Order: sequence, then C-alpha cells, then structure tokens
Amino acid sequence: MEEPLIFWSVLAAVLLLYVASLVWVWRDARRLGHDPRLAVLFVGLLWWPLGFFFWLFVRRPKALAPPGYGSAWG
Repeated sequence: MEEPLIFWSVLAAVLLLYVASLVWVWRDARRLGHDPRLAVLFVGLLWWPLGFFFWLFVRRPKALAPPGYGSAWG
C-alpha cells in the first residue's frame, strides 16, 4: 500500500525540481543577456538534469565590478 505513495511522492518531488530548475534557468539567462527560450529549451527538453548542470558550468557569470575597478594597478 505504501509503494504507490512513495512512487507519487518521488515523482512529485522530481517534477517540482524540474519546474524550479527551468524557472531558475529562465531568470538566469535573462539576467545574463542570453535568450531564455533557448536556454530553457536546451536544459528542459533536451538534457535535463544533465543540461542543468551543463548550464551551471557554461553560463557566463555576471561581473561584480568593471575591470580595473578597485585594483591597486589602476
């Protein structure tokens, strides 16, 4: 009797993780100036969950400060 409950609980958790990762990729792609539709298509439809980890390594991080700002050399 508990097996269907465990199955549906795991399925719901994976589905929630899937949707949450797509929302995060959409927002991250917009923030970094990438096309969010292409990023979500790649991560969500083609390679999830591997595409999500690939996105984490490939994306261009947002610069915290312009080059040379605050450096001792100018």
